[in-house]
Amino acid sequence: MTLRRHITAWYTVGVLGSQVGIFRQGACPACGGTRLSETARAPKLRGLSQDEVCRMPLARLVEWVAGVPASLPAEMRPMAENICQSFQDVAKRLMDLGLGYLSLDRAASTLSTGERQRMQLARAVRNRTTGVLYVLDEPSIGLHPSNIVGLTGVMHDLVADGNSVLLVDHDTQILSEADWLIEMGPEAGANGARLPEHVRAVEAEGVRQVKLIDAVPIGINVRSTVATYANVHDELRKIFARTPDAKRLGFKAGDFSYNTGKLRCPVCDGTGCIDLDVQFLPDVVIPCPECHGSRYGREAYQVRHGDYSLPELMAMDVNTALEACKNMKLVRQRLQVLKDLGLGYLTLEEEPPSLSGGEAQRLKLASEMGRSQSDSVFVFDEPTIGLHPLDVRTLLGVFQTLIEHSATVVVIEHDLDVIRNADFIIDMGRGGGELGGLVVAAGTPEEVAASPNRVTGQYLR
Repeated sequence: MTLRRHITAWYTVGVLGSQVGIFRQGACPACGGTRLSETARAPKLRGLSQDEVCRMPLARLVEWVAGVPASLPAEMRPMAENICQSFQDVAKRLMDLGLGYLSLDRAASTLSTGERQRMQLARAVRNRTTGVLYVLDEPSIGLHPSNIVGLTGVMHDLVADGNSVLLVDHDTQILSEADWLIEMGPEAGANGARLPEHVRAVEAEGVRQVKLIDAVPIGINVRSTVATYANVHDELRKIFARTPDAKRLGFKAGDFSYNTGKLRCPVCDGTGCIDLDVQFLPDVVIPCPECHGSRYGREAYQVRHGDYSLPELMAMDVNTALEACKNMKLVRQRLQVLKDLGLGYLTLEEEPPSLSGGEAQRLKLASEMGRSQSDSVFVFDEPTIGLHPLDVRTLLGVFQTLIEHSATVVVIEHDLDVIRNADFIIDMGRGGGELGGLVVAAGTPEEVAASPNRVTGQYLR
């Protein structure tokens, strides 16, 4: 019971009738919403317990903390003064930013966007970062002019520590503190954003969408798989729901869902794994002992289409599943796309977050293949990382397919095989970091190869 008092300050009571569910949420009866046990609430300092102090607005708490050292025995005062001074330094920043009304027990989820932004600024100053670019979006919203003085003070401290601050704002008081201004206009909407003098024109006729295909992991849902991401699982669920076995047992397509279906494993709830909470150590994840990672309960194996149940199909890799699903037209087409993308070795039940960056990039393309892309620009960020030369050849075939469907493909890459196959190259250099940022060559691979004194061109010859 003591542990529960520390973990949660709220409880939910559910009363389920035959038709109506009633839920009520309120403060934890053990801790009263303080998140602290009875033992932690017992000690008092200057007549107040820790939970009472945490409920104070910051402005009043600053005054209370200032009197703490004098209330202690003489031998404890030097230590208390150091601790209190550290608190006051942090509190001053929050006060300067107009957050004196917040209490320490205020839940972070209840803060407004502006409040959260200013809290993050105060923490950045405390952490003494350097070499960081901070981008602030309208931080002056809701601030009194006196608080804007505090905000500009925080930004000056960040700059003094070697950081850069990029500010998007309309407040003239805060804009007057800027070292450099870029004014966008002259008006808003279609009349806004006039171009800088060095840009003659920006035209993108016929382009309606730009799709970034990068290596960011995909599949945040713990129940997502390669099959669900590639729109294969939904079609398989419909097919298995039409089988004689499913009709005899009364199963529908929704029953095969990992998320809510009645056929999902009752032990792991369709995740395929169990999280073990090991105190003082990171959680341990093990395959579900009931379904052994298949995510399905035993009843799912009773529904068969031909020689296979759905859990057995999901355990196959794409190459094997292509043969098993040769009579399922739409499923076969979607699996063929995965194979054409060089992903034939992946199993249908594999979790997308476990894929490498290159695998994630190609899986993102699965839903884009085979459709007209005349109004689309695809931007690939280093798609060959970790690829065997034969896989790079497959990737080049994917690019060609997109181009044949009228897409424009932009690739950020260092692989020479990809560079040689480009229609047009923009060579950035002359090196990296401070030595980069210049266009040192541009043209066809043949033109770049013939450019004198160009490092990339030497390797294209």
